[in-house]
Amino acid sequence: MNQLPKEFGADLMSLVDSPNSWFHSQFTGYIMRPQPRLQRFLNKFKKQINYRHPIVGIQVRRTDKVSDREALYYPICDYMVSVKDYFDKLELTRQVSKRLVYVASDDPSVLPQFAKQYPNYEFIGSTSISKTAFSQTTRYSNESLWGVLADIFLLSETDYIVCTFSSAICRLSYELMRYKQLDASLQYRSLDVPFHYDFALTPIRTAVYNHRSKTSDEWDLRIGDHLHERLNENRPGWSEWFDQSINGRGWDSYFYASNSSTQKFYKLYPVYKVFDDIELV
Repeated sequence: MNQLPKEFGADLMSLVDSPNSWFHSQFTGYIMRPQPRLQRFLNKFKKQINYRHPIVGIQVRRTDKVSDREALYYPICDYMVSVKDYFDKLELTRQVSKRLVYVASDDPSVLPQFAKQYPNYEFIGSTSISKTAFSQTTRYSNESLWGVLADIFLLSETDYIVCTFSSAICRLSYELMRYKQLDASLQYRSLDVPFHYDFALTPIRTAVYNHRSKTSDEWDLRIGDHLHERLNENRPGWSEWFDQSINGRGWDSYFYASNSSTQKFYKLYPVYKVFDDIELV
């Protein structure tokens, strides 16, 4: 996942942030082009819930994702911090008549909770979709499939997504957002882990800024230093930052890595001061 075509890879890296994820999103978007029947369904659903812009999308993954300890539970107030920040910044440049939020979840209690606790916002979505996803007897039904497709496509059309990237639904929605826009690299907030591909090797990362450690548990970085993230030996395909998130270490932009491909000695490093090594092939 850290390779780009040599014919245009260098140009792409100068145009967009996270060019490798942008490149792969073009395949995802092409494969998932809505057929006429699905597009009619999406248009009808958007009209029913009065879907319009500007709008922020929230995806709250609960049920088996939390009970099976694949992700942590986040209260709805954690999501609303980023929603408020987005609208506060937007209102510096334009008037917003109503702060509109599309809510997607596999828990039917989530949408009413948002509406009750944040009356100054307008929340839209479908508790019917949540109910079919919530029940194990209907989760894999045809009705549930149409519901999850509606959530994926409508989330991808929002102006900003707040979610947990441990959820495949959220990552897929973000990929489709990147397919539709030139550069949507700053139009999301993940509460737990950064964007990633399951069961894909984590690329080597290179420091693009110097960093002076504040504690003995951090690396001192110089521009050009290489960092190798640790893979979870107990869960093949899971990188170390995913395991840290499951154990309560939120996505605070610091994760563990080694500065050597052979020595297994790990310290924290700031992710925002490194860049994925991308190979042109």
